[in-house]
Amino acid sequence: MIEGLPPGFPESHLAPYCGGRDFHLVPADGGANNRAYRVMVGERPRLLLKHYFARPGDNRPRLSSEFAFLEYAWSAGIRTIPQPLAAFPEHHVALYEHLSGRHLRAGEITRDHVLGAMTFFQQLNAPSRRPQGWNLPVASEACFSVGDHLRMAEGRLERVLSIPVNDDVSQQARQWVESALQPRGRGILAAINRQLDSAPGTREAFLPESLRCVSPSDFGFHNALCDPENGVRFIDFEYAGWDDPAKTICDFFCQPAVPVPSSLWQECQELMRAVVDDDNFFDRSSCLLPLYRIKWCCIMLNEFTEMGQKRRLFSRRGPITEDMLQARLKAAESYFHEHLSH
Repeated sequence: MIEGLPPGFPESHLAPYCGGRDFHLVPADGGANNRAYRVMVGERPRLLLKHYFARPGDNRPRLSSEFAFLEYAWSAGIRTIPQPLAAFPEHHVALYEHLSGRHLRAGEITRDHVLGAMTFFQQLNAPSRRPQGWNLPVASEACFSVGDHLRMAEGRLERVLSIPVNDDVSQQARQWVESALQPRGRGILAAINRQLDSAPGTREAFLPESLRCVSPSDFGFHNALCDPENGVRFIDFEYAGWDDPAKTICDFFCQPAVPVPSSLWQECQELMRAVVDDDNFFDRSSCLLPLYRIKWCCIMLNEFTEMGQKRRLFSRRGPITEDMLQARLKAAESYFHEHLSH
């Protein structure tokens, strides 16, 4: 048995993709929700094997969503992604082309990088390609009305309010959520609701299919690799599918790991608006941006929650220590101070 293969996964499933040669697995960075391995033939990485988190209580179809999205994008001629090769859902495993490159760092993102990301979005949603995408699933936490966006944020806030208090740092996190994050989030929700009250019927107005987009979902430079030969290529599409383009742009600008310069917000709005042709896109995305800042503050506290801890243990990213949780809390507080304290 080759070390690293999921229990019961036959080595013979990999052999056809390795040219019949001997291979071995080397652990790779698989993110917080899965395990990943480079499939090495000799000294050369040939494939990436992903073993997806699948546990009771977390019902997101990570494997099928990512594989379907990559098949759609690859068939559309997009090459700034890994090629999907094979899926074995009974084992929660999929095989992809191995991409070389390094992860980008905070402070490195330029306008050219951002325009490349917008080109990727435009390619995904080209009018000639969209009909081939109607069999894609909806994105994780997809929102098709303003009410959906509000309920998503409310759910996130409720989740972090239930952080179990097991030690001093989790007690600090609960106190900060209750004294700062929760009141600010409630204030933003109330402000949006007041705007909606002045326009009856808009809260639950359903976004028609023609105005939705094929979204990479967890889209940003935290999920990208860069190398001199191929430029920036995008990875990790476990949450991808049909969604509100306003959610896509808000997540793109709100993810904290490798931030997109806020000075490019309006330019990106205009580039996305040219694709989705939605008269309300500017107003809706601008109105929702503070709400998505709250959402990302909540995400930064995921490892305080029971499900977040289970996903981290599955991904083998190391034990959850008090120092690590303290760093997560400080990062969330810093993000809040930068984007939400005024």
